[in-house]
Amino acid sequence: MIKSFEFKPYEGIGELKLSSPRSEIKKLLSQYNLKYNEEDTRVTYEGHLTICVEHAMFIYFDQNDCVNSIELCMRQNTTEADFDIIFENKRLFKQNHFELYKILKQRDEDLKEEATGLVSLKLGIGTWCGLGYFEEPLLHPETIFIFTKGSYDDI
Repeated sequence: MIKSFEFKPYEGIGELKLSSPRSEIKKLLSQYNLKYNEEDTRVTYEGHLTICVEHAMFIYFDQNDCVNSIELCMRQNTTEADFDIIFENKRLFKQNHFELYKILKQRDEDLKEEATGLVSLKLGIGTWCGLGYFEEPLLHPETIFIFTKGSYDDI
């Protein structure tokens, strides 16, 4: 069963709010019976500790142990996501990159097209497509991520 979260720019998805402390996030995940584990990724991800939810959601924390980004992923070797993001009444994982471009461009004239996907600094959301966005714009995103203001600037 797909769990859907409504995206609100620079606020979060559903009850998972950006800037929430780790303890609050763990409480929410337990409340919804979502299995998770905590991973120490200090070596590979610039000092941040991560919560991994069913290998389909990654929640990243800043140096103050508060959420600075959330990444939702497709299951490997499939076109289905365990989680989905709803934005303007559209399931984002069901949209191909061309459709996502149109949806996001309506709200952000400065939407960035990168070699691997889209990034909206105005909305705090991005997409990633492993094969390359420009080569295959009709593919669906493999990852959709949201972030706090300023956190993407460091990436």
